[in-house]
Amino acid sequence: MTKTEEDVIHCEESEFDKNQFDEVKLLDDKKLKFYETLRERLDKWTKKRGGKPGNEVFQYLVLLPDLFILLTRLIADKRVPTSKKVFLGAVIGYLISPIDFIPDFIPVIGYTDDLCIAIYALDNLMNNVDQSIIMENWSGKDNIIELVQTILEKTDQMINKNILRKVKNWIWKRSK
Repeated sequence: MTKTEEDVIHCEESEFDKNQFDEVKLLDDKKLKFYETLRERLDKWTKKRGGKPGNEVFQYLVLLPDLFILLTRLIADKRVPTSKKVFLGAVIGYLISPIDFIPDFIPVIGYTDDLCIAIYALDNLMNNVDQSIIMENWSGKDNIIELVQTILEKTDQMINKNILRKVKNWIWKRSK
């Protein structure tokens, strides 16, 4: 049984007094402000040091949290076949693992392999499930199907050929 919006609001009112609810909201606002400030700083740093190619990579890298959430939602979605859920679990394991093709401690480019893994996994999934399932689970701003296609087209320009080959092989082996 799912809770309606009224149930959630009623629950919040009964469990928190107004001051506690306002404090929780303020904390959420601070977290959002922190993220926005961090993103602005990273954007400036990337433009200064990476030029146009670096800025383009950065714009895609900031999608990683949204892609991570999408992958976890797809695992929970009953319409996704179990074999694909296992595959998505392996992808999530890679994303959270400290061992990567490109170490995460390298500023900006350290997460490009994570981005590629997530994008290639979604491309694989789009070929095996109804795309509407992916779109329904996406909470990002842009059209996820178009984003995946755009990033796939740009990976040859953004990623070292050897790393790209390893990413593709990793996805291929786990998607069977």
